[in-house]
Amino acid sequence: MKTRSFGQGGPSVSVLGVGAMSFAGIYGNATVEESHAILDAALDAGVTHLDTANVYGMGRSEEIIGSYLARRKGETPFVLATKAGISRDPETRRNFDNSPAHIEAELDKSLARLGVERAGLFFCRTGDRHAVILGLAIPFSTWQRVGHCDSSDPGFLHRPSRGD
Repeated sequence: MKTRSFGQGGPSVSVLGVGAMSFAGIYGNATVEESHAILDAALDAGVTHLDTANVYGMGRSEEIIGSYLARRKGETPFVLATKAGISRDPETRRNFDNSPAHIEAELDKSLARLGVERAGLFFCRTGDRHAVILGLAIPFSTWQRVGHCDSSDPGFLHRPSRGD
């Protein structure tokens, strides 16, 4: 499997990755065993990039990945990518919270569900494709420096609009 580096000095990952939204039942029922089998098959094929997010099944996808990694007794064969910035509450379907406190709390919860000390990549989702999240630049670099993530993006993922 070919690999590429994420940015300058970023982690090297396979050109193909596994998107783990389906582990949370988004596209129909998915068992833990089926999800683990997908991860086994991905590793056999040389896939090293695994993408998830805090809101995929409200953490369920990350929990399934965490149980897979726990079964491997501490070995983390994937570069894990996770995201935050979208939250849900009883009154709205979803909203965006890009405050540093929220993003850091979600990063901590994601790492706990995944059972790891760091993510290979950590992204922030924004609701406005033109938003510049200057307030997150320093926290993101701090999280990277203290070892919560190898590489990060403080706000360049966006929700596509009709013109995208």
